[in-house]
Amino acid sequence: MAAGGDALYAKRAADTLHAATALLDPVWGGAYQYSVGGHWSEPHFEKLISIQATYIREYSLAYAQTHNPEDLAAAQSVHRYVQDFLSDQPSGVFFVSQDADLHDGEENEAYFKLDDKGRRALGVPRVDRHVYARENGWMIAAFCDLYAVSGDASALTQAQKAAQSIVLHRSLPGGGFRHDDADPAGPYLGDTLAMGRAFLELYNVTADRSYLSAAGRAADLSQRTLHPWHPVPASSRLLLVQMRPILRTLIETRISLWFVLLQSSRLPRLTNGIATWLRRRCVIWRRTQSPCARCPQASCLRQMTSRRVLCTSPFWERRKRHAPRRCMLRHCER
Repeated sequence: MAAGGDALYAKRAADTLHAATALLDPVWGGAYQYSVGGHWSEPHFEKLISIQATYIREYSLAYAQTHNPEDLAAAQSVHRYVQDFLSDQPSGVFFVSQDADLHDGEENEAYFKLDDKGRRALGVPRVDRHVYARENGWMIAAFCDLYAVSGDASALTQAQKAAQSIVLHRSLPGGGFRHDDADPAGPYLGDTLAMGRAFLELYNVTADRSYLSAAGRAADLSQRTLHPWHPVPASSRLLLVQMRPILRTLIETRISLWFVLLQSSRLPRLTNGIATWLRRRCVIWRRTQSPCARCPQASCLRQMTSRRVLCTSPFWERRKRHAPRRCMLRHCER
């Protein structure tokens, strides 16, 4: 809305971005997880890779729109921290988090008031060195955003190295990705979705069609996983069940699914996985014109809805005295 010229929302966005810089570590860079007490001045000092990716992306996008140097400086601060603490330089992959405590159970506020030398003299909080495909996908996409607005080649180089490493160590047959070294309950939709998005972002900034092909393979696996004639893993089935009332509401009120794809950030967080998957499929179709990617909505709707759910909804009960009860899906009448 701010990008569309709404002055009120532009001010709200600018004020929020400015206030959120209070959660940046002034010494090492990086963003703390949150602040307690309803204000910005009491940070919880844990640093999660998801928070770092969000900060880099949001401040990069803000700088692209406003050219405010403070926004670029914030994104670069987080970038510097991730490179120094949450990444493996030889392989380029990203780690999960850094603890808030130097020692478990000890007060840590005084520690984070020290300078770099003072902190290192006491030690460095533990870094969780697990390497997850989903988290790496988030950060690869964020680094691409930073490169796009700043021209920082180091961000693009590390994004490409991380993508290559994840492909090498987390790939599944058929184009998907494992979450960790082993996934007893997987594969999970989130990992393949995040890496598919990362490949699309890499394609956007490099025009290398091998990345577009990789994104297409990830989307193809997602489509096969969600197809009604194939078993659905528990992780995906949970999302499907909880998406059903959302989709039923959309159909009842005749809201365009395409509009929802473009505005998926307004859906409840729980539904973002499916909505983002559909949107990425549409992006891939626009770039490749592949018939396999042309209409993913139909397959997803078939899986997440049923004739009984759609045809017994209150919408049709309200209309039954005025018109025949017909489902909006073709070949489904009552």
